[in-house]
Amino acid sequence: MKNNDLIIESIRERDIDLLLIEELNVNRDFCSFFVQNLFEDSSNIIEAKALHSVVNPQFGETDILFFYKTDKSSNAILIENKIDANTQPEQAERYKIRATAIQKEYHCDTQTCIVAPHNYLINNSEAQKYQNQISYETIREYFKKQNSVRLDYKAQILDLAISQERRGYTPIKDDATTSFWVQYWNLLTQYIPSAEMKRPTVVPANSDWPLIKFSWFPKGCFIYHKLSKGYIDFQTNCSSDFLENILEQNSALSFNIVKTGKSFTLRAIVPPLDKHSSFDSQKENVVKAFNIIKELEYNIF
Repeated sequence: MKNNDLIIESIRERDIDLLLIEELNVNRDFCSFFVQNLFEDSSNIIEAKALHSVVNPQFGETDILFFYKTDKSSNAILIENKIDANTQPEQAERYKIRATAIQKEYHCDTQTCIVAPHNYLINNSEAQKYQNQISYETIREYFKKQNSVRLDYKAQILDLAISQERRGYTPIKDDATTSFWVQYWNLLTQYIPSAEMKRPTVVPANSDWPLIKFSWFPKGCFIYHKLSKGYIDFQTNCSSDFLENILEQNSALSFNIVKTGKSFTLRAIVPPLDKHSSFDSQKENVVKAFNIIKELEYNIF
């Protein structure tokens, strides 16, 4: 095998998630390196535990939740991991809100952090809103210095991810997910002809939020159907008072107001959908979701 042979054809963020989680759970020296790099804190870490994909029902998902204790304090770092995909609007703010909730629940100091290639960190404005940043390059250099075959391998994985970011994001089509989205789009255009949704062509496996609009929606207002969560979210830049007025004037609406980041969302609960399962077997629940979306067609603005 040649040194420049690809180990993995394409790196996904989950690959890096698991790479980091393993080290945070089993490699105390790496934990110390990680914390010291972020905070210049050389305190002795006596306990450490990392959890993957921790979901707050109201404020979304944390890629990695890292708890650790030192001789002096209990701490948690909420870590967002990105290779090359776009950040979601106000994602950093939602991380801060989740950090506050973790702080209250576990009585620990909390911080938010994004881990990504250096080029991503310096060129993405949303990435710069996290309280802390650490680059793939910094972690890669740590791995290389450890004189370990296992960590040399992980350094190569990070090399591939860094190279992938430089090439730009190329979605990897998942046939089952794409098929589900196409059938969803076909039914939507028949059931709500005035609804606007981009026709899906290449849909990655983790794509779960079809975006839907109506032509009269103001700029910054749109609908996310969060399939697996079972949410119809009408995301806005409106104040809570404005949305409360809408609900008062339209008592038949199935929505409640929730705060998402700095903005407010009207959210309705619908049956969850599994995009990897048969569309036809879930068609009845898709129609239920469309009926909720129809409420927004006639009763908003």
